[in-house]
Amino acid sequence: TGLSGASMIGLTDATANRTITGLTGGAEGRVMLICNRTSFSYLFPSESASSVAANRFRTGNSATVTMRTNGSILAMYTGTRWFINSV
Repeated sequence: TGLSGASMIGLTDATANRTITGLTGGAEGRVMLICNRTSFSYLFPSESASSVAANRFRTGNSATVTMRTNGSILAMYTGTRWFINSV
């Protein structure tokens, strides 16, 4: 019914590659699985200035993580950012 209670997001509407720079609703220890159900890739840049600091993603190597078709990203909120790794 909404992002506030979700533990998984299924992305289904892409018609081209997309970039996701942040996610609202972070709370210490919250875990979110983001799944790509499209034929396109989603890019998750680390520390993108296009999102407010509290909504940003931080990757393990400070680079952009690419989620390909049928891929997924596991994100955990660490109190100030969403930490992500691809799974």
